[in-house]
Amino acid sequence: MGPSPAYSYSAQVADVSVDEDTGEVTVHKVWAAHDCGRALNPVSVEGQIIGSVWMGLGQALQEEMVWKDGMLMNPGLLEYRSPSAVESPDVEPIIVESIDPEGPFGAKECSEGSLAATIPAISNAIYDAVGIRLHECPFTPERVLAALRAKKKVKAINLTEGIDPTDPARFREHGGSLWFRGKGPERHPLDPSRRETVAEVGGDD
Repeated sequence: MGPSPAYSYSAQVADVSVDEDTGEVTVHKVWAAHDCGRALNPVSVEGQIIGSVWMGLGQALQEEMVWKDGMLMNPGLLEYRSPSAVESPDVEPIIVESIDPEGPFGAKECSEGSLAATIPAISNAIYDAVGIRLHECPFTPERVLAALRAKKKVKAINLTEGIDPTDPARFREHGGSLWFRGKGPERHPLDPSRRETVAEVGGDD
């Protein structure tokens, strides 16, 4: 993460299950070991490790900005999903102390470093469970199913085929935001609601 007087290291193991019918990945528990030098505040260090795992969990399984024809398909928190406390697995933080002479009182980083190990831990667990390698985050049910179908040499399913982001009704079906005429930002010149509003306001003198 750039130049630093001392570097921390992380190692994680994830326990996951994969539903081969739906492609849904469920993370049951994560063991997260983090080398933070001297743990000046062990309780805070454990909290940072757990929080970093949750951030990595979101990147691994859910969080993604979906673009189609230059338009953001999930602009709100309703569509841009991030894991909640209900979906978060049990996390067992493991503090590894290695006193570093370059850090303050022998301490090193303990903030977002742990999240770097969460994604490959989940990816490797998925491979161990069903034998597929996923190279693109997040590991959504659609991508898991596509990889499973490719493994079985079955034709993949394109869930966004025929979706027009300028059609509010079908746009909503895909999971994007619903545009309301006369309300909210004017997202795109091709928005049918925007065109109608402009026509009504313009008129003749």
